[in-house]
Amino acid sequence: MHEGKAPLKRLHKETYSGKDLYLYEEKAPKKIAANTLHYKYFITHHASGYTAFSTKAGLDRWFKDTGLKEIPNKKGWLGNPLLYGKYTEISMSGSGKKLDDFGKKHSLRKSMILSNGEYTTAYVKEGRNGNTIYYLNPNYPRAELPYIHE
Repeated sequence: MHEGKAPLKRLHKETYSGKDLYLYEEKAPKKIAANTLHYKYFITHHASGYTAFSTKAGLDRWFKDTGLKEIPNKKGWLGNPLLYGKYTEISMSGSGKKLDDFGKKHSLRKSMILSNGEYTTAYVKEGRNGNTIYYLNPNYPRAELPYIHE
């Protein structure tokens, strides 16, 4: 494990575009319980599963953090709402304290992200050209927040 003396550094950067992400809402409650671990909202990326939420509040938090929006009255493949915008996730090295200091120094909004199967602290920089979400890489000591089924 890496200790907290090293400076906070960017390890990996990935930018996602709304044109590659699709929202699918499951409307058959029995199918939800039987086949989807109770998730109702699914986001796919290039036809592969990307993330999922069982509540509208969870989906709304993700939309707020990413800055993505649904295109009103436009439907894509299988009638799914189309999304627009883009956002970037940046995985950082360092410690939780350094990430917190970074978030405070740059006046970033504190949130959380599901990374490597665990919720952890994230900081969101909102921008006209897309939001950026900063979080610690799972190979570094980081806060593990309680798992919530949102």
